[in-house]
Amino acid sequence: MRCIAVPVFDRFGVVIAGLSISFLTIRFLEEAKSDYVAMLHRAARTLSAEMGYHHYDHYGF
Repeated sequence: MRCIAVPVFDRFGVVIAGLSISFLTIRFLEEAKSDYVAMLHRAARTLSAEMGYHHYDHYGF
């Protein structure tokens, strides 16, 4: 198994959850890793914003 995860923040900037995606190793494509990470960050940014955190990009994500 291969897993990639990103943080989800509450309105105070505290990590309260993680958002992840898992793959069977034989299905994971290393060349697509940055796309997977970007997809997760977009979703986590949206979730964080819905909880009142609007500085997700501050952490370099």
